[in-house]
Amino acid sequence: MESVVDAKKRKKRKEAEYEEVHWCDVCDDCFFEESALEEHMKTHVDQSHEDYDCEDCGQVFDSASELEQHRSKKHSKLRYCCDICGIQYNYKSQFVIHMRAHSGERPFTCDECGQEFGHKCSLVVHQRIHTGVTPHQCKKCKKMLDTRVSLAKHHKMRYCPDCKKCYTHRSFSKHLTKSCTKA
Repeated sequence: MESVVDAKKRKKRKEAEYEEVHWCDVCDDCFFEESALEEHMKTHVDQSHEDYDCEDCGQVFDSASELEQHRSKKHSKLRYCCDICGIQYNYKSQFVIHMRAHSGERPFTCDECGQEFGHKCSLVVHQRIHTGVTPHQCKKCKKMLDTRVSLAKHHKMRYCPDCKKCYTHRSFSKHLTKSCTKA
């Protein structure tokens, strides 16, 4: 059985994992790179080249989705409110994802092992276990890591330029006094 402390650590780790994710406000997709989200947003641009005017301020937009984002951010109160916990959202996609936490719905399933996830991004990160993909690399020691959160934690470590390895603060002090091979 998982202890309360372990559950809190797991929750904090999950929250940190999602800080690195960029969500599309129009649909339910998420991206690990902001540039990928920007490229994705182009798919929501209407091809008709029709202008979309904001009735509230007159600002003109190229697509209905851009106008909707503008109106949600600038002119409307939070439109989606959770009846269970009271959290409010501007976007339906964020609200739908939030409601999965209450319902326990896990619509994304790993094809390899059958594990289910409430977020598409969680599935993507999980699948790296099966594929061995480690897309994030430390520029100092060249270590490959699976998430940006892991890379950020790794960057807090101390780097020894002599042996080209990374150490925690405590082990780095010991390393310098006892075991550095100074390769």
